Amino acid sequence: MIKLNFRNRIIKKADVYFVISFLTGIYFAMVCGAWIFFMNLFLGPPIFLISYIFWKKGLKTDIRIDRYKYIKYAWWSGIPISALSLIGYLIFD
Repeated sequence: MIKLNFRNRIIKKADVYFVISFLTGIYFAMVCGAWIFFMNLFLGPPIFLISYIFWKKGLKTDIRIDRYKYIKYAWWSGIPISALSLIGYLIFD
């Protein structure tokens, strides 16, 4: 019989929160980079909210807070991606 340590279970749960938040953060950056305006308008806020909710849950359960700054980088990378895609759209269309 294998005993699970309570601390390991918390870390595994936080890993799930981190992965969901990170992937939705990257997807949010890709949606911000989409040149179709309605994708930014309708898909952006719910995806950001999902990412933010799991980010907060992960911060509450995790002891390794340092890695959560990368999710903020994923969120903020949506701005230059959006600007570059808009410039590319204006130049090539």
